[in-house]
Amino acid sequence: MSYNSATNANFIAPRLLREVLHITIHPFDKESSMGHYNEEGIEIQGYVDLIWCFRTSRKVFEPTRFFVTAVYNPPFDLVLGQRDCKRAGIP
Repeated sequence: MSYNSATNANFIAPRLLREVLHITIHPFDKESSMGHYNEEGIEIQGYVDLIWCFRTSRKVFEPTRFFVTAVYNPPFDLVLGQRDCKRAGIP
């Protein structure tokens, strides 16, 4: 996991969802204006809401929305945005 303090959006790679987590992606409909995430210029295909925690902590974070990239295997698995970094206690 990496983080990006320049945006509030969270991103996740389809490869991680399909091959590791086996989670279904909720696609955006064709008419949706969310075909791209304009602030970062990252093309997205849908979203997932994940309940997660750090391996070394018992604190569980309620459903967090992650935008799924259109690129199957981007140079990251998961990026946590600024808002959720603060919520998780990441400086």
